[in-house]
Amino acid sequence: HRLTDENDIVRAVAIDDAGQLVMGTLNGKLMVGDSVISDNVEQFYAPNAAKLGGKVYVAGNGDVVCIATDKGEREAWSVKREAKPSGWNNSSLLTAHYSLKEREAWSVKREAMPSYNWLGLPHDRYQFVASAWGKLIVGSRTCITAWQPETGVLDTLTTEILHPWCATEGTDGLLWIGSSSGLFSINQKHEVNKLEYPSQKLIITALVADHRGSTFFASADSLFMVRNGQVENLNQQIPELCGHEVRSLYVSPRGYLVVAVVDGLFVCHIDKDYQLSDIHFFDHLNGFTMTEPLKAMMAESSDGTVWLPGVEQMTSFNPEELLAHNEEDTYIAPPLRWWQHWWVWLAGVLLLALLVWAVTRWYEKRRNHLRMVRLQREKLWREEQIEAIRKKALEVRDSQNNSPESTQAESPQTESPQTALAEDIVKMTEKSYEERITLRTASGTIVVDVKDIAYFKGDGNYSQIVTFHDTDTVLIGLGALAKMLSPEIFVRADRSTLVNLHHIYSLLPKQRLCIFRSPTGQEVKTTLLAPAFKRLQELLY
Repeated sequence: HRLTDENDIVRAVAIDDAGQLVMGTLNGKLMVGDSVISDNVEQFYAPNAAKLGGKVYVAGNGDVVCIATDKGEREAWSVKREAKPSGWNNSSLLTAHYSLKEREAWSVKREAMPSYNWLGLPHDRYQFVASAWGKLIVGSRTCITAWQPETGVLDTLTTEILHPWCATEGTDGLLWIGSSSGLFSINQKHEVNKLEYPSQKLIITALVADHRGSTFFASADSLFMVRNGQVENLNQQIPELCGHEVRSLYVSPRGYLVVAVVDGLFVCHIDKDYQLSDIHFFDHLNGFTMTEPLKAMMAESSDGTVWLPGVEQMTSFNPEELLAHNEEDTYIAPPLRWWQHWWVWLAGVLLLALLVWAVTRWYEKRRNHLRMVRLQREKLWREEQIEAIRKKALEVRDSQNNSPESTQAESPQTESPQTALAEDIVKMTEKSYEERITLRTASGTIVVDVKDIAYFKGDGNYSQIVTFHDTDTVLIGLGALAKMLSPEIFVRADRSTLVNLHHIYSLLPKQRLCIFRSPTGQEVKTTLLAPAFKRLQELLY
């Protein structure tokens, strides 16, 4: 059920004694059935209503309005007032005669329309209205008062309860108040008692009493019941309620509990021992199309229809029929969400496969790089050992050749065994300039002769190798290359260049050029930083 004004919503709702629906809206409309009896854009109404003495009371902005739909009540209000339309005057007989007809027509129409009257209470921000002990209970931000319809006397019940939100009358003669500081009860002597329960610090936003003396109240997604002075947690019977914020409660005299939550509706049956059975949850998947229920009271008509105010619309339903006809064939398929389409899942699988491939490729490159560095370190360590043995053999050979005893005792044509062994070791351990190195590139593996390399240029974690024949990028940093290659041949000229000393042909500091030439006459050149030339000149000279 929607209002004709799309920007308006029903907040207060009640069923009068004649079975008519009485409503108060956010934009200041008072409605009885389809008729608007008051339209004041400067007014708005609280989200509850109360019935007392055949009238409906609704809390408004600064006062409480009383709506009388019974004809006898309307006559009692208007018997002392003469029907007098606006703009009527006695300036002329013609005007008076015309106004009399207008007045009579307006009086007939007025008798057919429900009437309303403001109580004239002190201006305040009233939060709710309720009925108890034959009085109208009115709650504001600072106090709770009781208004006597016969005398119009307003009494203050208490100011101890801070920020009351809702109230209901129990069959035990107590008035229950839900507030930001817990649940309270007030007896007819105006004595206030706070109910102690484990979660008493919760804010009570929904409250309703049944005809058997029990009171149901809710806070956030927790539902409780007060029976014989004891609090019972009903979430144990409705575990599905967890995670669904409760907006309003209603207990039908026919034995049904209705719990309106932020995203749906719980309906169940209450047996004589207050055990909940036949629990069903209705949401957008099985017919509950309301956008969001309001924190407002529900009302039930004589045929068992319950009215629930909500955002953008109001819903009516019969709890008994909902539970009786809750079958699978009533399922309404909702439109698919964006993530439920097959192409979304396919794109997700492809992206996941691409991510796995990228991570695997990165891991393989990293592992191969670390393996290459380890092998090159082992090679360098072996070369250092061989170089140490070679130096030792050179020392032995030189010492044997330079000793006077060996010169006098042996002829030039014969050598001592130590000298011969040292000479053999020197020959075996001489590093050949014709060695080759193996390097990995982005496209594969290359094997390069050291004699063909002119220089290396650093490129982040990679290096660019420049030979006299080609240029390529290898998957190893400049620092690791410096450790792999012989320091007698390759030297770091600057931070980003590793040069081959044996192939340097010319140094031109003014042009910042270093020219390399191969034995066959091929040349390549590169630019260096200014300090590099001084260092290379010291090494070369």
